[in-house]
Amino acid sequence: MNKMDLIACIKQIVKERGVEEIAKPTFWGLLCDYGAFEEESNEAAIKHILKLWLGNGKMEKIIRMSANDSQWKIDVSDIIHQTETEGFKKEVASYLLHKLLLGIGFVDSAFDWNKEFMPKKTISVTQSTKQQKIDDNWDKTQRQQQREKKETEKVAKRAKLRQEKSRNEVLLKTALEKKKDGFWLEDDEERVYQEYLERKETISKVFWGITIGMAALLLVSVIVYCYCRIVDSGNELTWGTLSLVSIVVGTITSIIAGILDDDTNVGEVFIGITLLMAIIFIVSLVVICYGWIVGSGHKAIWNLLSLISLCTAIPSYILGLVFDD
Repeated sequence: MNKMDLIACIKQIVKERGVEEIAKPTFWGLLCDYGAFEEESNEAAIKHILKLWLGNGKMEKIIRMSANDSQWKIDVSDIIHQTETEGFKKEVASYLLHKLLLGIGFVDSAFDWNKEFMPKKTISVTQSTKQQKIDDNWDKTQRQQQREKKETEKVAKRAKLRQEKSRNEVLLKTALEKKKDGFWLEDDEERVYQEYLERKETISKVFWGITIGMAALLLVSVIVYCYCRIVDSGNELTWGTLSLVSIVVGTITSIIAGILDDDTNVGEVFIGITLLMAIIFIVSLVVICYGWIVGSGHKAIWNLLSLISLCTAIPSYILGLVFDD
């Protein structure tokens, strides 16, 4: 749709829909569709005044004016004055009313509007200051209303999110119970259940990734530890401690990942941990026995590794048997 100025838009609307359309609420939307306000320097004020007139019946009064009745000039002055008392500039109210009457065809361009309704006069400093205060208060009120509107929207949005979260929690609880009992799920229950599975899968992948990282760290730390022992660099304790930490962290993350991953047999995870601990326990015993035999002794960390591996292997084996059933 081609953009037109305000007067042309009014003329087009009157031509297509009749003058009665001017007083209807749809008049505002039609003007916006035509882009009638875009070329107006006082766009915001004009929009506010037009909404005011549509709401208080002034538009109905405007379309009922008759050029054959001298009362119309009194009505125009009255509308301009009442709009000014609402906090709007007299000049803007007069300007908009002139545009409306030109668009309707009530007056033509030959009519000296300003001479009739806006006679030039000297405005005192006091009047100017008073009008400026009115304008400032109006702008302040509008800004405050906008802030309150945004805050209300934020509160409503947060409340909606909380309500949706609570509803999803109830749906998920119901879905899990139905799945357990072998019942079919409703569409909303299926949706939240699938989202739940996706979250579990994502978290499981994260913990499996950490487990793999700890396994790689364990391998590197053991190799470096052995190298430090061979060359007697004195850094054995650091790498031994690092290998111990990687074992503990990897064990914990593998258990969590196995529980979260529906495709993983939790019993097999615990059996795997048991085998790993058994290997660490055997290696620890070998190192300790070797130190006794050759008389070189061994680091205290091997005692700790053997104890931790033994204490971890026994409950892991038991849990593996339980979950495997």
